[in-house]
Amino acid sequence: MNTLPTEPFVSPIALPFPGRLVRLTSVAFVALASLSARLTLAADNLTLTPTAGATAAAPGPAAPADDASKARGGGAGLGLSPNAPLILSGAMISGQEAAELTPTTSSAGADEWKFTFHGYMRGPMRFSWGPPTPTTRPTMAAPAMLLSGTQLHGKPRVPGANFISWDYTNTVPDPWAQLNFSFGNSRAMMTVIVDSYGQTSGGYRNLQSQQGIDQAFLTLNFPEAFGDHGGLVLNIGSFQNRYGTAGKYDAGMYETYLFGRTHVGGATLTANIDTGSSWGLTLEGGAGTKIEVIPFTHNQLFQIFKGSPIGANPVYLSDREPEGLPYPGPVPQGSTFLAHGHVGLAYKKLLTFGLHLLYTWTPDDNWDGDLTGMSPGNSQILHVSQAVPRFSGPTKGSMTIWGGDVRLNGGAFGDGYLGFSHIDAQNINALADSVEV
Repeated sequence: MNTLPTEPFVSPIALPFPGRLVRLTSVAFVALASLSARLTLAADNLTLTPTAGATAAAPGPAAPADDASKARGGGAGLGLSPNAPLILSGAMISGQEAAELTPTTSSAGADEWKFTFHGYMRGPMRFSWGPPTPTTRPTMAAPAMLLSGTQLHGKPRVPGANFISWDYTNTVPDPWAQLNFSFGNSRAMMTVIVDSYGQTSGGYRNLQSQQGIDQAFLTLNFPEAFGDHGGLVLNIGSFQNRYGTAGKYDAGMYETYLFGRTHVGGATLTANIDTGSSWGLTLEGGAGTKIEVIPFTHNQLFQIFKGSPIGANPVYLSDREPEGLPYPGPVPQGSTFLAHGHVGLAYKKLLTFGLHLLYTWTPDDNWDGDLTGMSPGNSQILHVSQAVPRFSGPTKGSMTIWGGDVRLNGGAFGDGYLGFSHIDAQNINALADSVEV
């Protein structure tokens, strides 16, 4: 295993461009193609067995379709269902198992109310073997002193291993546990999701990893909204939409969402339209807002000087916050809003084409400063090497994500994914994490 002499760490993205306006533009291109065949070994101790409740609510065998309906194209899947558990990459599950793990409003009769729960867990034992930890800190004048020999490290020291960092590569999978509790019928279903990326007994009590009630939302199904040509699905509440997933049932080997995973409370409306031909159409749109943003509990000067002896020159910005609160960023976050729209076109459920547009913004309404310049506030303090581009007053921050993708469902011949995204971000210091991209 490849190792690094220092521990992985989380660092906020700093834009090293002084001035009033900061503009960040990036282009991402992801391509994934596979040609594979799978041999499934059927053994009782290797198969997922639903609980009695889940078995009762599981959909029965589909009625045989005529040749015309087989040739038609249904709705085009634009992303992973909010009801689907976060199945991390590397989990070799079948299509039937993935369907059983995803509760739907069609899993019960129109008047039959059911309670089901689904989930996913992973508890890996991980370690790495490599150079020992340096005994001196590196400086600009001299590198760290490396000891000879090797050491075992319980937490692997590999690049991109931090689950909550933007450069996460899923090289060494992290722990994950998730439970989805659902209650409803074919028309309406309530879902509450509890999850965590830490496991206390085998690790330590990391309050940040225990996400508790992560999502809670209501799904309303209107299957006859367009008669025989499709219906509508409405999700309302606090949930995640996931777009640009290279994997068939997950985000792909690198756990990357090409267009983003949303983190807001709001609503998403999906229209699945059967055109009566080989093509199916899906239109999806949504909007929401952060229910609340991370409190900015400490003023910026306190964060900079904290931990430094009196009279010492501070050289870094501390990321230490009160127990249980994450680092809020260099300036107070403003109220953050999100709007997104998507169009999908499917051909015989073999090829799916998608177009995506997501826009998130903040009015910077929690700006804290002094326009006279006599007593600069939290929104005006210099952040390490960068002058915050909002010194003279609140400045709207925004991020726009757009692009397209195509997916191949080749069955025994394999699956493929090709996508392109463009990100344009402006003055995002005060923008909360409404979109993970």
